[in-house]
Amino acid sequence: MHGFEAAEVLRAAPLGVEQETAWHPGTVVQPGSWLALATGRPAVLVPRSGYASLAASAPGDSVMVGDVRCVDGSAVASYEIRPAPSLVERPPALDFCFG
Repeated sequence: MHGFEAAEVLRAAPLGVEQETAWHPGTVVQPGSWLALATGRPAVLVPRSGYASLAASAPGDSVMVGDVRCVDGSAVASYEIRPAPSLVERPPALDFCFG
């Protein structure tokens, strides 16, 4: 994820004022520094093995998620803010395009 995309997503769906951490699963490049800058709070990577733990410990928090889908042979990225439990229910997509 790049800074511009992170800022656009956060403008459309800002994190709640009570959320102290900007979580991200690390899909589509590491947005850590840009996410921290855009939210004014520490950005923390949640590895796949930590999805269930985050969902249980911070079910009201939101997560910046990037998905990559292969469309007509090209990688197309999309970004969204989702509830933490959604990582368990619907992990980020990361398709690989070869062409």
